[in-house]
Amino acid sequence: SVKGGAEIDISEFGIVTASGRRLEGVGVIPDLIVPLRLEDLRQHHDATLGEAVAALNSSSRIATQSLSPH
Repeated sequence: SVKGGAEIDISEFGIVTASGRRLEGVGVIPDLIVPLRLEDLRQHHDATLGEAVAALNSSSRIATQSLSPH
């Protein structure tokens, strides 16, 4: 913890995907990129969270429809 309450966590273990790709130095490329807008920040609106919830709700509906008997 540093002045102002900020914190940082550092992984002590390497992360490897199922295909054997290491994530260190590369990271994970997001499926959906949501631009950061000053107006959203001023209004305390988390656009990234909103888009994530919408994407999860959409994929949940698709999964439910594919499980329904036809």
